[in-house]
Amino acid sequence: MLATNTHHTVQKRYEHNLNQIRGILQRNNLTIARADKNKAIVIINKDSLEQMVKAFIQENHIMQFTKNPTDLFQKQIEQALQKCGTLIEKNGADFMFLMCF
Repeated sequence: MLATNTHHTVQKRYEHNLNQIRGILQRNNLTIARADKNKAIVIINKDSLEQMVKAFIQENHIMQFTKNPTDLFQKQIEQALQKCGTLIEKNGADFMFLMCF
């Protein structure tokens, strides 16, 4: 019985602390983000993060696709495999095609 009460108390404290952190972040227009490619996290102003993302997109000439190109690429790969009949056995091409999914 004592272990259950202790667990309940710890859980309540955890939830309280988490709610406090969420409130602080929300009131100050902050968010938690991953720092680069490692597992570290940073607390950053949401407006600053948005500006950094927009700058990254513009500097790297990133464009948004109007439609998903996956079907087109799969069709092109399938056609290329069919043209390579002399290099790849028929059964091998089917296996390779199935492996793409």
